[in-house]
Amino acid sequence: MHQPLMTTAIGPLGNNHIVTIKDVQSGLGCNCSCADCGTPLVAKKGEKKAHHFAHAPNIETAQNCEWSPETDIHLMAKYIIAKDKKVLLPIGTIEPILRWFELDSVVLETREGTRIPDVIAICEGEKLLIEIAVTHYCDKQKISELKAQKLNCIEIAIDTYLLPEDGLVTEDWARNVLEDASSKWLSLFCSGVFGVLCHRADAEKLMAIKSEYIGIKPSIDSLRIQKRELSAHVFQIEKKIETLSSESAEIQQRNKNAREKYHKLRAEIHAGQDVINMIKNHSAVIDQKQQDAWRELDHWKRNALNEINLKAENERAAIVREREAFSQEVAIANHKMYEREAKLRQADSMLKEAEEKLSAANLRGKELDSRTTRIEALEAELENTISSRANEVAQTRYNALCYEKDSYLKRLLRQIDEAKKDGQEAKRKYSSFSYKAQKLKL
Repeated sequence: MHQPLMTTAIGPLGNNHIVTIKDVQSGLGCNCSCADCGTPLVAKKGEKKAHHFAHAPNIETAQNCEWSPETDIHLMAKYIIAKDKKVLLPIGTIEPILRWFELDSVVLETREGTRIPDVIAICEGEKLLIEIAVTHYCDKQKISELKAQKLNCIEIAIDTYLLPEDGLVTEDWARNVLEDASSKWLSLFCSGVFGVLCHRADAEKLMAIKSEYIGIKPSIDSLRIQKRELSAHVFQIEKKIETLSSESAEIQQRNKNAREKYHKLRAEIHAGQDVINMIKNHSAVIDQKQQDAWRELDHWKRNALNEINLKAENERAAIVREREAFSQEVAIANHKMYEREAKLRQADSMLKEAEEKLSAANLRGKELDSRTTRIEALEAELENTISSRANEVAQTRYNALCYEKDSYLKRLLRQIDEAKKDGQEAKRKYSSFSYKAQKLKL
């Protein structure tokens, strides 16, 4: 593999201006500086070697420079984001889906509060901070500050990379690395566009997980039951193992005791060998005494057999007498049992008849209950009919009474009108009569 070459640098406009070797002119006129030590750089764009930057000669600060390919990768990643004005963002925090977003504006290495993020962009009308992690990741304190300020911040990790064979960090290589890199949200403004998108994606994912859980819950419950059963079985096996262990220990102790007894018995056998010899010496005497004992035993046995036979004959006669008495008692008992069985059969017949009557009574009761239910329904229906009919009759009578009263009022009104007419007629006649009377007076 070739030695890594520097292909990116800080441009003449400062830290927020990153350039690549193809963007500048050759020599010191490129006005570029090293991203690590700040030393002026020379753009070497010859024909023999690949174009690259190198520290300007005869500058002491260049001797302490700690530039590495990681520095070039970090700069090139920021350069690509600023140039292409697009970034691949994860939508959601649970198995996120990567999606390209266009950036409205991009600035590099600009202070945001107390921190200087690698990239500050405007995307979908919101501020988006981008951190490029090559060798160092954002610490917990920085993440806490970002969350407290409610900022959208994404961290793109490109630490698992392989340098190209020629050692040159090119734009195409950096684009491929950025596209394959893993990324995660360090901070997310919940009410913003990205927060809403991530929340919606997480909600859909959670719903899918919940549905999947509901689908496999019976299997989980079954496995839990099996686990409990297996645990109980294992517990029983452990108990059995403990019992067997104790029994094994007991058996071992018994074996030990048996071995001790065996050794003792062997010692006793050796010790009793003299006794055995003594017994052999006295065996003749013992045999003679045994023969005498057998003869005496035979005599005693004959006498005992005679006595036993006599007693057996007496007991046999007594048993015959008892058997005859018992047979009579059995006959009497059988007669009584037959009488009781006849009474039981009669009682069973009476019980069956009573059960039939009770069954008929139950059927009659059920029929009466059914009729009672129908009568109650008919009574309710009759009551509703009577109530409805009573309301109709009352309404009819009320209408007739209203009509009668109306007719009566009309007659009164006619009578009043007639009385008024009669009064007017009488008044007219009275006026005429008064006029005539006045004329007569005159």
